[in-house]
Amino acid sequence: MFHEIHLPFRPATTDCLAWSEHGELAIAAGDFVHIFDSSDQWTKAEFRVDNFTTQEWPVQELAPLNDFSIGQEQSLSNVTHLSWSPAGYTKNRLPILAVLTSNCVLSLWASNSDPYNSTTWERVLVVNNVIQSRVKLRIQNMSWSSPQHVDQDSYALSSIAVAKVRRNLYLAVVSEADEAIILRVDSPMKDTAWATTVVKSATWHQIRGSLQEQEADQPATQPSIHSGFSLFGLSMQRTRVLDKISWGPSNENKALLTLRRAGRISHHILLLADDTTPAEFLPPQREESLAMEEASTSISPIYGPATWFQKAGTQDALHASALVSTVEVFRSNRQNEPTKAFCHKLESDPGEEMFFDHVSGISVCSSRDDEKKYIYISKILSGLEVLHVEQDSYKKLKTSPLQDRMRDLHEEWDYENDMGGFSIMKTWGVASWGSSVASCVSFHPGDMAEYTLPKDEICIIIVRPCA
Repeated sequence: MFHEIHLPFRPATTDCLAWSEHGELAIAAGDFVHIFDSSDQWTKAEFRVDNFTTQEWPVQELAPLNDFSIGQEQSLSNVTHLSWSPAGYTKNRLPILAVLTSNCVLSLWASNSDPYNSTTWERVLVVNNVIQSRVKLRIQNMSWSSPQHVDQDSYALSSIAVAKVRRNLYLAVVSEADEAIILRVDSPMKDTAWATTVVKSATWHQIRGSLQEQEADQPATQPSIHSGFSLFGLSMQRTRVLDKISWGPSNENKALLTLRRAGRISHHILLLADDTTPAEFLPPQREESLAMEEASTSISPIYGPATWFQKAGTQDALHASALVSTVEVFRSNRQNEPTKAFCHKLESDPGEEMFFDHVSGISVCSSRDDEKKYIYISKILSGLEVLHVEQDSYKKLKTSPLQDRMRDLHEEWDYENDMGGFSIMKTWGVASWGSSVASCVSFHPGDMAEYTLPKDEICIIIVRPCA
């Protein structure tokens, strides 16, 4: 697949792309979401996500100074994260789009007919309203439940067949209260109104269960003389909360969940609830402290995306987590037992620390014949790295069709604007669908202040075949 889309905006967040299993490509664009049909004529729909009615989300008063508010009540409600659910839970068996905005509110959006008609999209649920009596209102991250494994001998591997054997749809979220919450989402496909129900809620220490701490949480290192010392900064360094949750492979009534907290990754089995049995976290399958030595050298370490990638209808799954300057990759078998595959050290310019150039997106895709698997890692300032993954090893590719096109567009923009090579390309995210991979890029002057009007800002979505 070869395609390019020029859009009149620049993303307000990294990891701004999300591709559904049906081929709907969603792009976070400030207070708008743009959706393209990549399976046909690249038909476009867009809708605004920052308008809430008072019934959906009441007006938030300004927080007093002693609350140490992060200011979400004054936020412009720009999109910070997008995620598609599995298909088969809305009309026409379409997926649901979860949209997390900068006011820490998580909304669920669905189309009631044609998904490429902008007027058909509506906000069907505000998740915060369900959990506000249990935890603080600020949601940090979310992850949809993965499709259950389908026996290839019993079902054709089509989206309709997969939807038939799915039972409940779950959504996992983490809040600022250091708590993981599992919700069941009911849609009209189950002859009910849109609703969410909390099936399990637990803090980080409760989830870890009987596993005792071998040592206390890593103490924050004292700031150096060059790190901009402040009491507020020191307090923030010592604050540890869950920042990522990833839903891994599921089979029968068990699911593998991966949590990340301050550079520590733990894998847990979640026993899903039925009519008589409540949901329950089992003790960790695996727990590792990752990249803590590099985190301690940075003033404000920026951790990138962390997610599971699973091929529909199989148990073949990889988990990739971007930390300060490394990407950790785990593999899961049919028994949902995670094993560490490898750790990749990201490239950086000599003398520069990685917190100036953090990971903006991770995606896994397969070649057209499904014989080769690749991990695409986008970095905000230094483009892409592509890894060819084998069983427990990998090889970094020197180039790929997507990297070549990004480089060509950068050179063309530099020449047309007479930059003389002093320009930079920002890569805002990467996503894959089937054997195609897409990235979102924008171009900027590198040695001067940039003055532009909103109407002059553009970004480019580049779609190419997987390497």
